[in-house]
Formats: sequence, C-alpha cells, structure tokens
Amino acid sequence: MVRGICTQPNPPSPAFNPPLCPGLQSLHLCFNNLDKLPPALAAATGLTELSLAYNQRLALTAADADAVVRHWPLLCHIDLKVTRTPAHVLARLSECAPQLQISETQHYMPWEEQE
Repeated sequence: MVRGICTQPNPPSPAFNPPLCPGLQSLHLCFNNLDKLPPALAAATGLTELSLAYNQRLALTAADADAVVRHWPLLCHIDLKVTRTPAHVLARLSECAPQLQISETQHYMPWEEQE
C-alpha cells in the first residue's frame, strides 16, 4: 500500500487532479504552482501530513479550511509556507482543528512591492 507521495516540482497545471486513495497518509505537493486545492484530495481521508508549501499562487479560503477539517480528521500537520493563504484562514484552521500543526512562515506576496 502506498503511504506517501511526493510530487515536487512539477510544471503549472490548472487541471492537476491526481487520483488518491483513502490509505494515503503523507502527501507533498510542494512547488506545483497550485492556485487551489485539487478536488481529488478529498478522497485521501487518511492524510496525517499535507505539504502545500511553495505554491506561491495558492490562497486557501475559509471554505478550504472547512474542507480540511471535514475531509482529513487525522491530519496532524499542514505546511503552507510561501503561499498566499490569509491570516484569517490560518486562524480558522487553528480554531477548528486544534491538534493541527500549521507551518506558515515566509509568506510570499508577489503583488507587494519590496522596499
């Protein structure tokens, strides 16, 4: 049984929707240029670790936070480093899933000018 998958790095693909199984525990989708959660992730109900780091266009929404809690009750760690996920969504994740460790430092905001 496959327990973990690492797909980094891959070219951008708006249709990225990998087939996943309920027994999958660890999934690393770093550096995949995602801008939203792939719908197939909902099938990976056994996830304990999910890395979405370095998807610089990814901005999780409140609905995504609710989906994380609903679809992945066993999730212990989610890595959202260098994404555009807003602070209120991170707070919602922490509130709804207190067991969840969230890595979220070093946000990259490409539309902000650097001084």
